[in-house]
Amino acid sequence: MARYLKTGIGQAESHAAGARAQAAVEKILNDVGQRGDAAVRGLSERFDNWSPPSFGLSPAEIEACITLPTMGAARYTGGLWVGKFLKTVTYQECTPEASAFIGEFCSRLCALERFWGHKAQADLRVRRYGSAADE
Repeated sequence: MARYLKTGIGQAESHAAGARAQAAVEKILNDVGQRGDAAVRGLSERFDNWSPPSFGLSPAEIEACITLPTMGAARYTGGLWVGKFLKTVTYQECTPEASAFIGEFCSRLCALERFWGHKAQADLRVRRYGSAADE
C-alpha cells in the first residue's frame, strides 16, 4: 500500500492559485505601465531594499550582465516571466526497492557535486529502504 507523505493540490485550487498569480502580475504590469520608473523603484525598494539613482543601463552594462555561454541567445531569451512565480508540485510513486536503487545513484551524484545535504537525504533513503546490493 502506498503511503503519501504529501499530495498535490486539487485542480480547482491549482486554477485559483494560477488566477491569483496572474492577477498579481497584471496589477504590477499595469502599475509599471502607468507610473513607469516610480513603480519599478517602489517594487525594488519593497522586494530588494534597493533604490539606485537610475534604473537605466548603458549598452556596456547590459553586455556585462550577459555571462552565460548561450551564443548570444541570452540577449533575447530568458529573464523574468510569470512562470517564475508559479510553484510546480509533482510527485512520483516507486517501490521501496526502486527508492533504494535511485538513492544509491543520487548519493554518488550528490557527493560528486558536493551537495552534502542532498547526499544525506539520499543516504537516508538507502538506509531506510535497503541497498540494491542486498537483493
